[in-house]
Amino acid sequence: MHDHVINQIAFTADDLQLIKNTAFAQWPDDGFAKREDFDAWLETTPINPTLRPYLWGLIGAHYPNRFFANWDLVGVFDCLQIRPGVILETRWDIREVKPPPKVVADAFESILDYVNMETDISNAICVITTNDRTDALEQMWACAGVSERRLHSSTALWNQTLVAVPSVSAFSLCVWLTTSDGTNESFG
Repeated sequence: MHDHVINQIAFTADDLQLIKNTAFAQWPDDGFAKREDFDAWLETTPINPTLRPYLWGLIGAHYPNRFFANWDLVGVFDCLQIRPGVILETRWDIREVKPPPKVVADAFESILDYVNMETDISNAICVITTNDRTDALEQMWACAGVSERRLHSSTALWNQTLVAVPSVSAFSLCVWLTTSDGTNESFG
């Protein structure tokens, strides 16, 4: 099952703190209407280049590209709590397959299985990126079901969001996970 995880990127608490500080200090008043604008802004920041491709889904996109419309920087950083962790991402080529909700839920289960479950996950944010909203809400609720079952019994905070962008060529599930013990060494 682990073969679906194509990217694993570690981040530090300092990385998250820098992203937070930069966003709150330099964010344009009306946000970013297009990904290209956000990416151009990122290039002017000291934010870790390895994390930049994942930030549009986490913080850059806004309504109508994002569901929920009330997604904001404060909520993101309250959930992640400025702790070290890892980004785990699974992608599907939309030209070949648009994964049904069960496949997305199974991929999320696989991501959680991939993580050393002895690790105390303190936080999780699931970001679904798609170019087709047809099954998007069902995919999101399927991930919520996994979160409820796998993370609710612990003290983990979790949240999820959906980003729909017409130009996206791949459907992805990107999960930001942080730990309670303050390390990211026990992932994977």
